[in-house]
Parts: sequence; structure tokens; C-alpha cells
Amino acid sequence: MNLPLKLSLFREYRIWTPEDVANELLMPIDDYNKLEKGKTKLNGIVAQQLSDLYRVPIEFFMIDDTPNYYQADVMYTNCSFSGGGSNGYINHQYNDRGIDEIIASKNSEIKTLKQQLETVQQQNNKFIELLGKNV
Repeated sequence: MNLPLKLSLFREYRIWTPEDVANELLMPIDDYNKLEKGKTKLNGIVAQQLSDLYRVPIEFFMIDDTPNYYQADVMYTNCSFSGGGSNGYINHQYNDRGIDEIIASKNSEIKTLKQQLETVQQQNNKFIELLGKNV
């Protein structure tokens, strides 16, 4: 589930308006609206505030588990491929930076996967510890 959807679902569950959440976070309503619409990236400070506000782990907001093929679809819609074979070119529809965006997206994906792996490893260690105490 992507961040904008998470934010709107949490807000609607609490029966809050975007203004209510912006006030709780002490941020301008325009900034919150951009965040909820996916036009602004989330930073650690706001992620922690959201975590405290909704009483959920911060990772819930930091990890975007939108399937990568959806993210790639958005990216590739803005790119065109010319040439052929291994010497083709990627041209971004707006500014010829398509390859940079793809690399940045993949680096972000790798970072997210590393965070998820670390979380799973920590949970596994806790499980093994608890299992050892109960045996």
C-alpha cells in the first residue's frame, strides 16, 4: 500500500479532515495535502509524528510496499526508448533524465528491501529468543 493511500485511510478512519491532521502535525495544510497526494516525499520527522499520532510503528509510513511493477509502470510511461539492442537510449519525455530516475528508483527500492530484511531479521531473532525460553 502506498503512502498517500495509507495517510488517507488513517485520516478517514479517525473521521478527520486534512486540516485536522495538518493541525495535529503542526504543518501547513498545503504541505499535508501534497504529502497525502504523493507530491512530496516523507521525511523522518514527519514519519515519527505520524507514527505517534496514529500509534503505529514508524516503519509503516517509511516503507512503501507498492509493488515495484506499478512504480516502474509510472516511470516507463514518462520514458521512450530509441535505438535497439544493447546500444539503445532512454529518453525522458521531459528532460532526458530517464535513466537517472530509474537508477534513483532502484536505489530507493534496494534501501527499502534492506530495511525490510533488517526488520525481519530482528523479528526472527526475537522469535528464536522467545522460543528458547519456552523450551
